[in-house]
Amino acid sequence: MSMQCPQCQESVHSILRCVDCFHCTPVCKQCLCTSHAAMPFHRVEEWAEPKCFWERTTLSKAGLRVELGHGGKACPVRGADGYRYMTIVHSRGIEKMDVGFCLCAAPGNSVAETEPRQLMAFGLFPASWKRPLTAFAINMFKDYKLLHLQSQITAGDFVRFLERSTDNVEPDTVANRTREFMTAYREYSYLVATKRAGVKPGKDMVAGSLAVLCPACPQPDVNMSMVWSTRGTGLMYLDALYHTIDGNFKQSQREKPLDANDFPLTEGAAYFANGSDFKLLQKRLPPHKDEVTTCHKFGAMGYGGYWGKISGTLGLFCARHMFAIPGGGVDLQKGERFANVDFAMMSGLQRWMHLRMHVSGYDINCQYRINFKPRIEWMLDHGIVGMNSIKWALFPYTVAAVGKFHLPAHMAACRFKFSFNFLRGMGMTDGEAPERNWAQLNNIGRSTREMTSGHRQDTINEHHSDINVRKVHSMAKDLAKKHEQANAQRVQVEDILVLVNTNVGDESRKAWKVELADWEEKVVDIANHEHLANPFEPDKTKGECREGVDRGDEGGCRSGAHEVSRRTRLRPRVLMKNRAELLDQMANHEVVGDGLSVVEGHRRFLDRWEEWKTLYQTYGMPLINAATTESGAGSEEPMLTTVDESELADEGAGGGNGDDDEGGEHKKMWDEVSSIVINLPSTYSPRVVGAPVLKGAVDVECELRKSQARDALDELRGHLTTAYAFKKLTEQRVTGEIHNTRANNIARRKRKNIDRAAMRYRLARKAMVRLGLDLKPKGDKGFKVLKPTDVKAFITQEDLEGMVNSKKHASWIWTDFTFLDLSTSQAVREFCEDAVKVMWFRMTALHKRWDEQGRLVNEEMCRTLRFFHVYQGFWHKRAASEEEAGRRGAAAYARKQAYRYTRLWDRAWERFKGKVALYDEDDAMMAAHAAADV
Repeated sequence: MSMQCPQCQESVHSILRCVDCFHCTPVCKQCLCTSHAAMPFHRVEEWAEPKCFWERTTLSKAGLRVELGHGGKACPVRGADGYRYMTIVHSRGIEKMDVGFCLCAAPGNSVAETEPRQLMAFGLFPASWKRPLTAFAINMFKDYKLLHLQSQITAGDFVRFLERSTDNVEPDTVANRTREFMTAYREYSYLVATKRAGVKPGKDMVAGSLAVLCPACPQPDVNMSMVWSTRGTGLMYLDALYHTIDGNFKQSQREKPLDANDFPLTEGAAYFANGSDFKLLQKRLPPHKDEVTTCHKFGAMGYGGYWGKISGTLGLFCARHMFAIPGGGVDLQKGERFANVDFAMMSGLQRWMHLRMHVSGYDINCQYRINFKPRIEWMLDHGIVGMNSIKWALFPYTVAAVGKFHLPAHMAACRFKFSFNFLRGMGMTDGEAPERNWAQLNNIGRSTREMTSGHRQDTINEHHSDINVRKVHSMAKDLAKKHEQANAQRVQVEDILVLVNTNVGDESRKAWKVELADWEEKVVDIANHEHLANPFEPDKTKGECREGVDRGDEGGCRSGAHEVSRRTRLRPRVLMKNRAELLDQMANHEVVGDGLSVVEGHRRFLDRWEEWKTLYQTYGMPLINAATTESGAGSEEPMLTTVDESELADEGAGGGNGDDDEGGEHKKMWDEVSSIVINLPSTYSPRVVGAPVLKGAVDVECELRKSQARDALDELRGHLTTAYAFKKLTEQRVTGEIHNTRANNIARRKRKNIDRAAMRYRLARKAMVRLGLDLKPKGDKGFKVLKPTDVKAFITQEDLEGMVNSKKHASWIWTDFTFLDLSTSQAVREFCEDAVKVMWFRMTALHKRWDEQGRLVNEEMCRTLRFFHVYQGFWHKRAASEEEAGRRGAAAYARKQAYRYTRLWDRAWERFKGKVALYDEDDAMMAAHAAADV
């Protein structure tokens, strides 16, 4: 049964349709091939008898031939024959096609263009460079490159995807081109890297010429301030290079036969050090000998089970922006041998050796720096400077630190000496840039360990470049966010530090400033570390608080210190406190104050209660009645739940076993005392409290409740401090089941005392709210909401271990230190005073770090603008020179790159405007240029 083609009106036995064209009209083979001469890789389907369904086919089977020239027509020199049957791999599948090369002489030449060049001119990348039989669509390579970098898909998986896209029923019948794909893509990726870097491909390329640099880091002769070399010593950190190095043992290589002729196409020009120089160093090294560790036996030092020809990779990174530094990567053979680290740093830091200051982060800097100088001297003596990639081997002044995440794994003696939180000039650098980059690269570890050495390096370099490029594109947004955060945090920490300073004497503060400056000066020299004291941790010889801590009931301060009127046993505050104490002592079967028994204390309290009732009936009730009448509340107005300290008593306490006489008597006394309600204005409804006639009584209770709240906070601070001291004491000295049981009981009592003090504050604050007191920030700042997270000691175990979150600060309860003067124990007072000193040191260091962060980010914003401006000019000049040389395609690409930097500069200026402080002449010119553009 024949059909008619709707386009040419011819009778045909089958019709075809294109599934990739938007307007798809079924036509005959000849019409479809004619319309798809410029779209040879579209997918088509055929309808024919007797199948009567749309069957997958190809344009090649329909008769389409790919012509490379003459507008899709056959080359007149070659004629109708001379086609080559090639395998074409494109983004829709893999298929065999007839390809016709043009044999006409190329413009300006007497011979035809080479076949690889003809293929590339039409977007096809040849699998070989002599007589290609396979070609890959460059657009398909672009798709794979993005998928590979974003989702780490392997070449084998991608080719398998193409095979199944071609024939999902029998994919094994499709031509397998995995080997050719990997080879061609590696060449393509290398050529793209050279084009984007503006350099010619070849061997022995300039070190780091293919790497993507960090625009915010100091780049000599590119983006540094004109005054960088003359800044004062205290501001050297603004022009310092912050770098950190680390090993990744998931980037290993399996031991198996490898191609001896394989080599990295990016040899020495990207992020790995020059392989030839590194091999030369390894030959000269003496037999490996583990260095003695003065800290823990870190696996990175070779104590772990990392063996093999290549056990991992070492990488050097910009510590503040996570950029991989060119030339800073080497392979590892067993652990992180320090000679490998030395060479990686020496190779990667060549272009920054003339800066005045470096900040170096490394997970095991406490060990690495001990013999650093002797190792470098050995390298100098053995001719390292004569190598191709090493021109300078003298490092500038360097401050060494350990990343904040890894620092807690070190011994206590290491932590404060290598902490980014305490060292001068660190800002908010955390030193963990490698870990973030390794997290992305670990996903390709399974595939790179199976690759040859050269292919493996090229693949890792490609991923490093992609990570760096993404950071370049997001740099303006990231720096603007950091700038806002630094300003906000600095102000917040400054407010806390001002409060701390108001509670510290001038003499103490001056002495502490001198001590801190002396510590900052000494800590940067590892020779001073052995006898260097730690001002950021409480003195272990103080605060062991044997008298109060061992009992577990020493609150650390006297109650009633904030009373505002004359003391009298009939004051409601005293009466309320007496009742709470009596209930507590009855629950614990203790004697009452002044050595009285519970029965005597109960009788004395009832006597005072009777006297209070008489006074209340005489003076209090008339006021309440008048307020009720004045407010119009009426006698039916319900009373609110009482707010007093009976709520602090243990539920169910009161008396032991009811079967014995003593227990029954205790229960009766408990019930009698706990049922007593001491009515105050806060007991009544808001309408009654707001009556003018009750204003005097309300004011008196407000002062009473404020006094209660202050006393409760003082008691809470004292309990928290002694509880922490007791915890440290038990960790150091308590052993054995009996002593541990006793210590746990004391700890529980101290926790109960802390909870009661917190509850007392909350009850007092609750009463103040009922009385209409404005407790918002614009009101009384001293009575904030006490959240569970606020109830913590100022110095915590996490702080001492170095796990300090720079965005978290001490609880607001530690802005007042008057409780120190109220302590009844000399040992407790000494410990608390030492804790205040530690708080001052830590808050001062934190304030300095945030201030440095603000200055650093401002400098980084200036450098970023300069970097984009310089590279914008570089590509404009390149475009002009290429245009003059008649290479219009290269000139067009250069203009495209220049426009990319123009976009980056414009976006950065838009985000930085009003935030960045410009002070160089070049910066002023850039700002004027921006204003002119606007």
